[in-house]
Amino acid sequence: MTSTLTTYSPTLTGALAQSHIEDLLRDARQARAAAHLPSPTRHRTPRRRPAWWLRGTVRAHPAA
Repeated sequence: MTSTLTTYSPTLTGALAQSHIEDLLRDARQARAAAHLPSPTRHRTPRRRPAWWLRGTVRAHPAA
């Protein structure tokens, strides 16, 4: 069985932790900014058919 010696460096560990926190905060800022952008697939209300199209395609109801 081999043992490995692990050294603890508080300055290195602290720097890595700070870098990780900055990465998380940057990602959070980007996500908040992206949430305010318009969606590329936003909902669009369908347009009404023009009157000339309706006159030519709608079947006339016979008078009763």
